[in-house]
Amino acid sequence: MRGQSVDVIDDIFAQNVAVSGNEVKMRVMTRTRCFVSVQGGGGVISMFFGGKVMLYHARGREGGGMYALANKFSGAHVKDFGNKTQLVQHFKDMVNENYCDACNTRDEVSRDELPLPYA
Repeated sequence: MRGQSVDVIDDIFAQNVAVSGNEVKMRVMTRTRCFVSVQGGGGVISMFFGGKVMLYHARGREGGGMYALANKFSGAHVKDFGNKTQLVQHFKDMVNENYCDACNTRDEVSRDELPLPYA
């Protein structure tokens, strides 16, 4: 993936050894507007930043009410999938159609810059 204009989190960690791993992840997430995640802790964090969230929801208590609240709180548009194949297909369709408007309007940073959370 490194040769395909994709940022690899391990490379960002290596370039920013003075910053904790969790802080690096949160700073990177502030510049991201499309997320693919799973229900639970990681999925909840991905809802804090607005944009589009494609969520694999296999089972659990989280549900539509929680996802609607995320929209009110951060403007996140959560689409949950109970089937991995459907989630992957939806993601591929978005990439192929350049559908993710929010991703196209994110703040640009250089490949080696660690974005500040409140820049």
